[in-house]
Amino acid sequence: MNAPAGPKMLIGYDVESCAIGESLSRIKDPANQLYQAMDSRSIEEGCRRIVSLHQDLGVSGTVFACGKTVLHSLPTFEKLVDDELIDIQQHTYSHVLFKEDVQLGATFPASPTPALQFEVRMASTVLREYLGIECIGLRTPHGYAFGLSDRRDLLDVIRSEGIRFVSSWGRDDEGNSPAPLTNQPHWYDEGGVLETPFQHWMDVAWFELKGLTAHDEFTKVLREAVDWIVDNEAVYGTCFHDWGLLRYQSEESGWLRDLFEYALESGVEVMSYTDYYRQAIDETARGG
Repeated sequence: MNAPAGPKMLIGYDVESCAIGESLSRIKDPANQLYQAMDSRSIEEGCRRIVSLHQDLGVSGTVFACGKTVLHSLPTFEKLVDDELIDIQQHTYSHVLFKEDVQLGATFPASPTPALQFEVRMASTVLREYLGIECIGLRTPHGYAFGLSDRRDLLDVIRSEGIRFVSSWGRDDEGNSPAPLTNQPHWYDEGGVLETPFQHWMDVAWFELKGLTAHDEFTKVLREAVDWIVDNEAVYGTCFHDWGLLRYQSEESGWLRDLFEYALESGVEVMSYTDYYRQAIDETARGG
């Protein structure tokens, strides 16, 4: 089974403030990159920026929200769910890892399978009971080399909880960022679950390495990604963060708006991850 080709750009935000647990020992240090990720005030402002940009440009996008984040800012999400351009899927309940990840000079351990199943179930329950959403999509916290292709047991877990597409392949073959654009969407298990990788530079990876004011350079490399998917008729899955839109000055510098506008000007179809999944299902039904 094939996934639809491009050029397409999938817009996704990991909305995780108040759920993310990494680096808690340094949380009182404003220089810590995760400081704002623990501040509930960042949720409303980050989501406002998301909605404002998508409404201005008329493109859809997916918010991958942690269940705890939703509960910490329920009025924000109650408004978000009414916006026809914003699709909401899950990012686990409390930002736990599916596979071990080594980055930032630290090792982040994976959670055991029963804990992961509970986390996925709880996040879907929050979306259903508080927002009326039947969740079918999941972005894994962090990202992994080869996604979940080497963990069929975890594919069984998410499938059993109603997940039909996952965005988990977010690293190169050595487990480093950024992931190459050659990582393209594909089906696991002959159509059981669709993998929609996120590739290229995440906001957090770029700015924490290059500096908080490296906006012009980021704009340039994001445009290069758009050029590549146009030339190769490929799919680019983006990954940005609610708190990152504040920390990395998305409105003030315009780096995110420029990406959207450049993609549209280049003839790229800009859409949510869920819209892409529906295209894949339609293509499969037509025998693609």
